[in-house]
Amino acid sequence: CSLTPFTVTDNIILDNSGLGIWTGTLSGAGLPYPSCEQGGDAAAQYRAFTVTDNIIVGNIGGAVSHCDSGGAIYTGNTITNNNAVTAVVQLSAPYSSEELTFSNNHMSGNSGNVSFLILGISSANPGTYTFENNTFSDSQTTYLVQPPLGTKFNPPSIDVTNNWWGTTNDTE
Repeated sequence: CSLTPFTVTDNIILDNSGLGIWTGTLSGAGLPYPSCEQGGDAAAQYRAFTVTDNIIVGNIGGAVSHCDSGGAIYTGNTITNNNAVTAVVQLSAPYSSEELTFSNNHMSGNSGNVSFLILGISSANPGTYTFENNTFSDSQTTYLVQPPLGTKFNPPSIDVTNNWWGTTNDTE
C-alpha cells in the first residue's frame, strides 16, 4: 500500500449535516471504507493527514472522524458547538510505525456521548500518540475522554495530563 500526505489547513468547516472532517482509508478502488472499517484490501491507500488551524463548528454528525491508521497530526483547531451521537472527535490509533498527534486544540460547547475517543486497532503494538495542550470547556458530553476502544490496544489508556479541563480545581 502507499502512504499519501493530505493537508487541511486554515478553513472554516461550518454547519454540515454530517461530519465536519472525515479522513480515512480508501480502498484499492478509490472508495472510502464506511464506519471506520480498515478492510483487508492490499491495494488500500493510506494517508498521512495533517489538519491544522481550522475552525470546525456546528456540524451535526461530529467534528472529526479519523478512520485511517497511517498516522495524523491535528493541531491548533477550534472545535466548537458540534453534536455527535458517539464522539465529537474520533481518531483511529496509529499502526506501530506511525504517530498520532492531537495537541493545541480548543474544544468547547460540543454535545454527544464523548468529546474525544481513540479507536483501537487489531494490532497489539500500535504506534505512538501525543495528546497534550488541548482545552476542553463548556462541554455537554457525557465523557470528555474515553479510553481506547478495541481489545488489543496497548497501552489500554491514554495519558491525558497537560490538558485543560475547564477548571482550576484539582478535584474536579
